[in-house]
Parts: sequence; structure tokens; C-alpha cells
Amino acid sequence: MNKYFLIFLFVLSCLSHLLFFPRPAEVVFDELYFGIYASDYISGKYYFDPHPPLGKLLIAATGGLSGVTNDSTSYAAIGDKYQTDIYIWYRLLPLIAGILLPLVVYWLCRRLRLSALAAFSAGLLVILENSLLVQSRFIFLDSMLLLSGFTALAAYLTFRARRRSALNDNSGKRYFWWLVASSLAGALSFDIKWTGLAFSLIITLIEIWDVFQAPRRIQALKRSAGVLGTMIFVGLFVYLLTFAVHFALLPRSGQGNAFMSTSFQKTLVDSSYHNDTTLRTPDFLDKFVELNMEMYGVNAHMDATHQYSSKWYTWPFMMRPIFYWQETAASTSTATTSLASSTTTVSTTVSPENSYIYLFGNPFTYWLGILVMVVLIVDCLWLLTRAFLSRNRKILKPVPIFIVIGFLANFLPFIFIGRVMFLYHYQAALVFTIIGIAYTLDQLKGRLKYILISATLLLALAAFIYWSPLTYGLPMTANQMAARMWFPSWR
Repeated sequence: MNKYFLIFLFVLSCLSHLLFFPRPAEVVFDELYFGIYASDYISGKYYFDPHPPLGKLLIAATGGLSGVTNDSTSYAAIGDKYQTDIYIWYRLLPLIAGILLPLVVYWLCRRLRLSALAAFSAGLLVILENSLLVQSRFIFLDSMLLLSGFTALAAYLTFRARRRSALNDNSGKRYFWWLVASSLAGALSFDIKWTGLAFSLIITLIEIWDVFQAPRRIQALKRSAGVLGTMIFVGLFVYLLTFAVHFALLPRSGQGNAFMSTSFQKTLVDSSYHNDTTLRTPDFLDKFVELNMEMYGVNAHMDATHQYSSKWYTWPFMMRPIFYWQETAASTSTATTSLASSTTTVSTTVSPENSYIYLFGNPFTYWLGILVMVVLIVDCLWLLTRAFLSRNRKILKPVPIFIVIGFLANFLPFIFIGRVMFLYHYQAALVFTIIGIAYTLDQLKGRLKYILISATLLLALAAFIYWSPLTYGLPMTANQMAARMWFPSWR
């Protein structure tokens, strides 16, 4: 059964993601920046971005498969027409990550010991989540971050299960490589965006909990130290290696010069400081530290406003979607009729069908997800209180605690971030609410369980289809558009 569920999820995910891809052939929202960064790797011109370089490196690598050696596309403004087909290649890796995410969510749910049906429901709800789909169809980093982060968690839980099995039966089975895989995936998520650190934080909290609840704390401490030590070692290695590749591929002066010191600019060919003998030439570690400090400073002081930015506490209710792209149709048509000896020309006004793309979530999934998460949080707090008062840890439920920790680790840190933020920053937490829905449905018994799972999936599908024109950029009349904008803040 597991195999058939996975095949079905993969086919549906491919269909939903590949439908109308790669339309539109124009710059969409932050492709304005990430397209430039990927292109700079082709030209070798130094750029600056407040996010780590791995995501752009991977996108540029897939772009290199196109054979284009000089990206002449204009990235001057949103809506600019792409001049070459390289944009399709740039969009390819985020698309693949989006296709694979439902499968990883299914894997994670099975590692959490949810039933195959509940895990399948979680994967299907991910496929039917419009905002996750939109974010994976363009030159954005978020789908890659989600894929690597949730892969890290699934691989880590697999490592724990294999280790437990090997210790119980003294089989000596190899399980260490699952930890390496988890550490690598966690490093990739952090190396795409620093917010990916939340996934490693979840694993760290689990290991700390293991130490405090273990009867033999010294032994548990040694075991957890080995796990966390492996994560740190792999993470640092991957992070340093990525920056080494980044510097090697950007040897020339470029738009990022202004952010860096004069000694850093001395290392860039064609810069005004390249031949300055009075300046010290920094080594790799100097450049690495300077760039990371500058990235942190820019992130900390990014106080510019944006029309479609939103506050963290509005995300679970999807109060402010993001307008990404539009295509405006002509509004008039002319008809000519010939009546005997005279010709009459009549100009008539028709309702234009304009096309829009929004980062617009599935309202049913969003609102049901946060409702379920509130219930799980209250339940976990109640059980923790009872466990503390009774000193009976056996009443705790590990799976809902894991889901709640995952949600909070990917949501609460944004409270302390003052920079401009958007709805897509909620997507990792959103996936945990989807897992929470699947877990809650899985706790039901008998016929009611199958009825509510079916109803949930059907309502999610109906909402997905209804708002899909805003996902795929399909033509709509003004009335059709207005019917989907339930609240003024959605426009």
C-alpha cells in the first residue's frame, strides 16, 4: 500500500507542478533578484545577497545545463520579457523540490508512526496547498529550503529508529549514515536561508530532551553529543565549502562591491582597488567572516517597507497574500457590418479577462491548520502540566509534541526579526500544521475517521481548484477576480 500511495502522490505532484509550466515567460516578483544572482555566476561578476549562496549556486548550476554562456535577459523590472530560455532552467530546481516535498512529508509522517492513509492525506494536502505550489514554480529559494529541511527531519527519525532496532537486537546494523544524511540535509537548508536553522534546532531539542528523560544521563549525554557533534561538523564543512565555491566563481568586480571593504574589493578583478599595493590581500577566512557579518547587518537593518509585506501574527490567517504578476487584456473590440450601400462600424466594450498570479494559500488548509495547531498546543501544555505535577512522563504524547515544536521553531523566531517579512516566511510552519491535521484525523476511529478524511481532502481540493486561477495565472473577468477576493487585505 505504501508504494501505491507514493506513486499516486508523485504523479499528482508532477501534474499540479508541471501544469502550464513555465508560464509566464516574464520576470515574476523576486526573480528580479535571484535571476540576476544566478546570471552573475555565468559572468563571474561579484554580487551581494543577504542570504547564503547555496540556493543561487544550485539554480545557476541547473541554468548551466542549458548551455547558455551569456545570459542577456533583462531583469530590470517585474514583468520584463525573458530574452532566452535560460529562465526555464533557473526555475527547474525549485520546481523539482516542490514536486518531491509531498513525498518527503509522507516519509516524515510514516516515521512519526502515522497510518499510511494519514501520511497520504498529509502529502495530498501539501499538493493542494496553492502557496507552496506557486513558490516552487519560479526562481525562488523556499521550496528547496523546505525539501532539505523536512528531509533532515525524516532522515533523523529514520536514524533513531534504525539505531533503536540495532541496539535492541545487537545486529550491528549500520545506521550512522542516516545521521550523516540528516546532517547534510540540515546543512543545506541553513545554507539556502538562515531560517533553515530551525530544522536543526528541532533535532537539538529532541536530543536535549533525550538527555533529561534518560535513566542513564551520562550515557545519553555521550550519545547526544555524538549526534550534535556530527551535525555541527557536517554543517560547518558544507557551509565553508559553499562559500569557497561562491568566491571562486565570482572573481570579477560587480554590483556587490559597494557592500564590501576596500581590501575585499582588492581580490576582485577589474575593481578600482585590484592593483592597490597599499591594501592587504585578505585570505578566505577573512572574506568569509566579512561577508557573513555584512549579511547579518543587512538582514538586521532591512527596514524598507513593501506594499505586500505582512506581520508574523497575520500569517496563520493568511491576511495578506502577495501580488506577484499580472497580464492585462485589451478592453474593447470593433465590429464592422455592411448593410446594402452603407457600412456601419460599431465599437463595443467587453469585459477583459486579465491574468494574475498571487502567493495565495488554500484558505481551507490555512484556517483548519491553525485551528488544529491551537488544539494541539493546548493539549500538549495540559499534558506537560499533568506530567510535571504527577511526575509521570508516560502520559506525554511524543508525536503531537514533535509537531508543536516543529511549528513553533519555524514560527516564533520571526517575532524577534524586525526586517520586512512576507507570507512565504510562514511556509515551513504551514507544513507542520498540515502534518497536525493528518495526525488529528488519524486519532479518530472507525467509519468517522474515513468520512472526515474524505471530507477534508474534498474541501481542500475544491478550494484549490477555486483559487487555482491565481496560482497558474489563468484569465479571469473582473467579477471572477472579485469573487475570490473575500477580504480587502487580499487585494
